[in-house]
Amino acid sequence: MRYIRKRDSGIEEAPASPFRGKSWYLANGYLAYSGTLALSRLSIADGAVVELEETESAATEEWVDKETFINALASLLDSDTLAKELSVPNTFKTGLKGLALLTTNAAPDGQINLLDARVEPWLETFGLTRELVRQEIQTLEDVVESDSGSGESDGADV
Repeated sequence: MRYIRKRDSGIEEAPASPFRGKSWYLANGYLAYSGTLALSRLSIADGAVVELEETESAATEEWVDKETFINALASLLDSDTLAKELSVPNTFKTGLKGLALLTTNAAPDGQINLLDARVEPWLETFGLTRELVRQEIQTLEDVVESDSGSGESDGADV
């Protein structure tokens, strides 16, 4: 069961952990939703969750593997700079929001939506953009492809 609510910035989902109990979610404006649609395909009207039709308009989803996303961030963020930035209270809070984004069950099959409205502001806090992350993901994928296609042997079958 997922719990979602409508905010000024759109539809948001309660983090999966810790589970607070149905009454807490309802008291805080969340509605139960047992479906599997992405948040971009949901709305709330008249106190009920509404599943929206898929449209052919501008893309609202760009799913990438969470592990690949995290590896791209690790490549792009210098650990000393990150540690310094996270010592600033507001930046640390933003970092925690990003962690919640990565651990939410809104992302099916271990993926994250780069076009989620929460991603860009979170990345900007650390001086990153979606485009930089996309480029790094592509670089990492190219390295994996070249390593797997190089035909190099580890010597185990010699």
